[in-house]
Amino acid sequence: MVLPASRRRQPAVGAVGVSVLDGIAIVGVAETAIGKLPGRSAISLQAEAGAAAVAAAGLTKADIDGVFSFSGYSQAMMLHAGRVAEHLGLRPELAVVTDVGGPGTHHAALLNVAAAIDAGMCTAALCTYGENGISIRRSGRGRAPGTLTGGEDFEAPYGQIAMISGYALFAQRHMHLYGTTSEQLGAVAVTSRHHASLNDNAHKRDPITLADHQASPMISSPLRRLDCSLISDAGGAFVVTSIDRARSLGVPYARILGYGSAVTHHIGSQAPDLHELGGPVSAERAFERAGLTVADADAVYIHDACTFSVVAGVEALGLCGEGEGGPYAESGALALGSDCPVNLHGGMLSHGHAGGVFHLLDAVRQLQGSAGRRQVNGAEVVVAHGNGGVFSTFSTMVLGRGQ
Repeated sequence: MVLPASRRRQPAVGAVGVSVLDGIAIVGVAETAIGKLPGRSAISLQAEAGAAAVAAAGLTKADIDGVFSFSGYSQAMMLHAGRVAEHLGLRPELAVVTDVGGPGTHHAALLNVAAAIDAGMCTAALCTYGENGISIRRSGRGRAPGTLTGGEDFEAPYGQIAMISGYALFAQRHMHLYGTTSEQLGAVAVTSRHHASLNDNAHKRDPITLADHQASPMISSPLRRLDCSLISDAGGAFVVTSIDRARSLGVPYARILGYGSAVTHHIGSQAPDLHELGGPVSAERAFERAGLTVADADAVYIHDACTFSVVAGVEALGLCGEGEGGPYAESGALALGSDCPVNLHGGMLSHGHAGGVFHLLDAVRQLQGSAGRRQVNGAEVVVAHGNGGVFSTFSTMVLGRGQ
């Protein structure tokens, strides 16, 4: 199906980076098993996913001349992209580490790849991410994310000792300002689990009810256990090349129609108020560069470190008004079969946590038509949106089906 003229991307005059993004395609995506995988290192999970993504793209390892990765937090290390390349037996021209937080890390990898392809330094790049978040904690060899991010001296003495407590503060503020309820957050969790039940590779597939959500223990008020993302052992990867090469490979591919980002702070104590966070700015920039609006999206994927992230995300994208994210979730608008379903793979709440890379992978699957029981028929435009840190950095990617 050819995208109707009314929905085709119109280049944004003066938009930085649009030209190089126009020329790239995501041609192969893959993920490992997700859950508790004892004995697996984070880098082995990334390498496994990487090899599968290369095969899915119709390429061989010899075709890969760029590796872009992030070590994750469970086994952080220097020179990580080079280690991934070595693990796979590659000798690429480029081995680059990206980290801007959350899904922005994978989006930034796409920007770097686009620039490299445009400069003639790379023809096909492998991008990987993975964690052994469960197993490494039990082995006693892992490093907590807090030791890597900085800023703890200003927050830990006051009780903010985990990232989820930072999200909880924003959720509490939203409840105070707009009357958002725990039950509305629960609707996000229940919908995510339903989507995961349609995904054979999801970490958690057993259905849950709103009563289950309300009975789950409080972790950091107002967020309960079922409001929090999973901790998983998992790896994910995708392959990027030029559109011309993608067409010659004969595999379905996704294009980058628009991209936007925004940064407001690092640590939570320096964050602006809810209405000044970077989500709406990031989304507006991406849609403007794509020449589209959120009404053009067939599905969206929102980084869900917690259920409140989805509530804030649908507001930032413009799917509902400011302060209306709770009722929007409660209405059933997030579910498969709605006008614009959210997190059809189950999200980090139920599918698995590997830094948000799975959101991008499943967005691509929707555009490739390979999402199985959770496929949106005729999907042409899919949006991946989310934050890094605690609403610190935002990134929005508008993706389109290759033509």
